[in-house]
Amino acid sequence: MSRWFFLVPVLAGALALFAAAPALAQRANMPVTVVELFTSQGCSQCPPADAFLLELVARQERENFIVLGFHVDYWDYLGWADTFATPATTARQRNYMRPLRMQSVYTPQIVVNGRFEAVASDRMAVEAAIEQARAPAMAGGADVRFDYAENGEPILRVEATKPGDFRVEADIWLVLFADAKVVPIARGENAGKTISYGNVVQTMLHLTKWDGKPATFPLPAGQLSPGASYCAAIVQMPNQGPILGAVKAKVHDGT
Repeated sequence: MSRWFFLVPVLAGALALFAAAPALAQRANMPVTVVELFTSQGCSQCPPADAFLLELVARQERENFIVLGFHVDYWDYLGWADTFATPATTARQRNYMRPLRMQSVYTPQIVVNGRFEAVASDRMAVEAAIEQARAPAMAGGADVRFDYAENGEPILRVEATKPGDFRVEADIWLVLFADAKVVPIARGENAGKTISYGNVVQTMLHLTKWDGKPATFPLPAGQLSPGASYCAAIVQMPNQGPILGAVKAKVHDGT
């Protein structure tokens, strides 16, 4: 039994609904750009990148970004264990090494649309990567949107922008993240600092494979991550290749 189906019955008691779709609709004249920051509370070089990410978060609705803060755990030995890091977030960064032709992982790093990477504190390099990612879409893109089934249950609809382009199955990831967190750091390289973090990833699950045909996938009725503010669905080529499409929605408890 997959982790996905294991979580649904355990967490089904806390209902989570997606906010109204029009407020979060993708802009037709600007493609979705997924910006992933890999950072650590124990990295002395990361605070400027963390601050820059907050600026990107402030631009996300206007410029159709999906901004995600992934905290890694490999600097924990320096004296401060990152309070948001998980093995899964570290694994995501490591899995980018081969497709992005990296010799090693490092922080702070930004990956844009799974296609371009840059030192996250180098603003010019990051902005250049974003512009590259906004170039005409590669073949095999995906239109992705959250919706509701006739019975009121949340679903994900996925359709290829150019049917027939797919030769392999893509992965669909579901990401739950908080909008803002403030952390006082007591030890390690950033000891004494209080740092604000944006769009902190809490849970990332592999939802399913997708073969490029129009499809609808059920989503859990349960809150997958306590305190999550947003949910994003990301369609990505196998082995963490280029991101083909993504969508974001705000989650709430239905009250």
